[in-house]
Amino acid sequence: SPDLSVSSYGGTLADAAGGACGAASGDLGAVIVDGDTPDISGADATDAAYGVGEVLSITVTFDEAVTVTGTPTITLSNADVASYASGSTTTAIVFTTTIAQGDTTSSDLSVSSIQPTAGGATMKDGAGNAISTTVTGGDLGTVTVDGAVPVFSSCAATDDDYGVGDVLTITCTWGEAVVTSDGTLTLDNADIAAYSSGSGTTALVFTTTIAEGDTTDTDVAVSAYGGTIADSAGGAAGAASGDLGDVSIDGDAPDLASVAATDGAYGVGDVLTITVTWDEACIGTSATLTLSNSDVAAYSSGSGTTALVFTTTIAENDATSADLSVSSYS
Repeated sequence: SPDLSVSSYGGTLADAAGGACGAASGDLGAVIVDGDTPDISGADATDAAYGVGEVLSITVTFDEAVTVTGTPTITLSNADVASYASGSTTTAIVFTTTIAQGDTTSSDLSVSSIQPTAGGATMKDGAGNAISTTVTGGDLGTVTVDGAVPVFSSCAATDDDYGVGDVLTITCTWGEAVVTSDGTLTLDNADIAAYSSGSGTTALVFTTTIAEGDTTDTDVAVSAYGGTIADSAGGAAGAASGDLGDVSIDGDAPDLASVAATDGAYGVGDVLTITVTWDEACIGTSATLTLSNSDVAAYSSGSGTTALVFTTTIAENDATSADLSVSSYS
């Protein structure tokens, strides 16, 4: 009652001679009686899928203003505990919890119970009545919690020796579907492979093109990933690392050392033999040389060594040249 008064009295009230006392009534002044404890009328959170590291904020609503001291808590249906964050002398009290790895995954989260005195806390109305701990309307709506993170499985590539200009394709796999748009892999020779495809699946594909100057590596491995790779709830994917198998990178392209032929005047029908030398062994069985007079010399021998031999037979109408040179090879 907001304005308490005495209405009457009962029983026997009399003086010593038995005369009944006069009727008792009257206003008691600024006296209020509140026999109604604050009740929970509902709970709410923003609809979303919450992953590891994300903060879930829950607003618990009471049917009258509640004053909070200390840090009361609420327990959720997946056994997570959310702690008091804000709101006092109001009907809306906010609790928060940060999703951690190992939290029980839940597709229909609700508030199960409230602990108003946790750690010495209090939750009372203006008359000092402690709140009711009965939870009504605790369902949080379309709120899901994913406490699992994608577990890394492996990275693999096709066994081969990758030289300058070759594309190395690497597929990394996790135990659940992951998404990314900017993921990268760092290899143990410091090369970076960029995300190529696979977002939304368990297997992401990364590629890198071997460039001149890349550190040569005879046993390539993945050291780490960069960018954001996570499951649909935002849980960061487990660290990616591991040997790629029989994969090597050679970032040092063979450099030309010399081009030579026997000095002489070559006429129609003569065979011109040209030896091209590089600073490391080269393999090529279908290569050709284009000469400065537009003649083409075909590969003859030497594949797998540093010196490859090419030959051309001088034909009638070949352009005459007094200072022949090699223009290019293909």
